[in-house]
Amino acid sequence: MNYNTFIFDLDGTLLDTLRDLAASVNYALRSHGMPEHSIDDVRRFVGNGVRLLMERAVPDGAANPQFEDAFATFRQHYMAHSLDTTRPYEGIPETLAELRRRGCRLAVVSNKMMPATQELCRHFFPDTIEVAIGEHEAAGIRKKPAPDTVFEALRQLGCPPTVESSVSSPPPAGEPLSFNPPPTEEPFSFNPPPTGGVRGGHSGRRFSGGHHAVYVGDSDVDVMTARNSGLPCISVLWGFRDRSFLQAHGATTFISKPEELLDFV
Repeated sequence: MNYNTFIFDLDGTLLDTLRDLAASVNYALRSHGMPEHSIDDVRRFVGNGVRLLMERAVPDGAANPQFEDAFATFRQHYMAHSLDTTRPYEGIPETLAELRRRGCRLAVVSNKMMPATQELCRHFFPDTIEVAIGEHEAAGIRKKPAPDTVFEALRQLGCPPTVESSVSSPPPAGEPLSFNPPPTEEPFSFNPPPTGGVRGGHSGRRFSGGHHAVYVGDSDVDVMTARNSGLPCISVLWGFRDRSFLQAHGATTFISKPEELLDFV
């Protein structure tokens, strides 16, 4: 199966953000008299959004009476320092440019704060990433592994799933999908696809306008997000999780270099 729409995770997939995240975590902890963490600790903590990152970093998590203050300090520091050492992984800018040259549509979905997600994409990928969706649960868009950010990105790209590709099972009660399809489209729901690789496996959801989409990420959260969105998943091996960890969490298709993505076009 070849794809013309790529939905990317950000941290650990397109950008190496670990040192800046760790620096802001430790600044917040230090500011509130709490023990700091190693880079490897922070690597294990990331993936489920910055609030959960800090819950894992702060002693006793959200139950700590200083948690909210520490979390606010982290957010303030990270917004001021998110570009200190963060860089695209080698080969990423060139691969994104080639995907766009071949006519592919590109978006980012992240559990990072919405302002930081959009700032990083504007800074590093102004000519290639068309849509960037960050954590926005205040607006009713659930963070990954819920499919909401993926569906919103696809909506903004102009390629929501077609009605005939929808299936019968709705999301959990009390958790409605949080994006509005264009008026000509009917609401749809999803089932997780069968486990399988991109090549020779699940071919992915059909989208309006002839779009065939795939999700690209580096973590177990990304594998689950792709499954919940009805998309095949390509797992990258240069990010925050290793191959054995990803395989244990259901990943089946892997790439070791960004340019290998071009084989899927």
